Amino acid sequence: MIKVLLVDDDQALFNVTRILLEKEGDMTVELCNSPSEALEMLRSGNFDAMVCDYQMPVMDGIEILTLIRKSGNTIPFILFTGKGNEEVAVKAFSAGANHYLPKAGPPQMVFATLRQMIHDEVRARRGGMQPNTFGTYHRIILEHISDAVWLTDQDLRVLYNSPSVSKVLGYDTECPGTSLRNLLTASGQSCLQSCLEDPCCTTRRSSGTCRSIVLEFVGSSGDIVPLEVRIDTIQGRGEPGKLLFVARPLWGAQPAKG
Repeated sequence: MIKVLLVDDDQALFNVTRILLEKEGDMTVELCNSPSEALEMLRSGNFDAMVCDYQMPVMDGIEILTLIRKSGNTIPFILFTGKGNEEVAVKAFSAGANHYLPKAGPPQMVFATLRQMIHDEVRARRGGMQPNTFGTYHRIILEHISDAVWLTDQDLRVLYNSPSVSKVLGYDTECPGTSLRNLLTASGQSCLQSCLEDPCCTTRRSSGTCRSIVLEFVGSSGDIVPLEVRIDTIQGRGEPGKLLFVARPLWGAQPAKG
């Protein structure tokens, strides 16, 4: 039997999710609509997996996950949300989520996928395998998003870039190891440095309320490609924080051509 902790403040969906997860008789689901209560239940209960909504009062699903991972708890965690987007998905995986699943779509397919995710993660955990924190579903998302995504350290050294970077900047590139500054014009570098040094921007990045800025990147043939960029801070588990850059062409602009 698999014991699941389900956290969601939508009472109607709350009940439907429990019914559909329990219908095969191989799962039991405990419900919780309070983030703080969920953390307490997780400390005192013996759960095999956690399914959590993203947008909730007081604390969102990624904030809950961050606290769980900081405590050293490696329980399989699935962010199950109707309010998410590409950026939320990347942040969720960076915080240590095992899977990200939008609630949109045919209910039968959505809940079948959710059940399979739970089964796969619990089976891996019980078999002594490492949970899938950067697995199939993560790669599918990153391979199909249109925004360019970079994950860097505090010195702007690129740790990861999405395949879409090549489409946005017009050349086939693998950025890991290089500095993000190398992809910017002098003006773009100056603008980015000012943003990173601004205390107000630092506070907004840490709280998840950072605003977008426009940075000038250098395309494949030397052309200037202005992108609207959102920068967020990703707090690591016992590691220095990382910077997440999600960029898209300005409205009406065309991606660079190689």
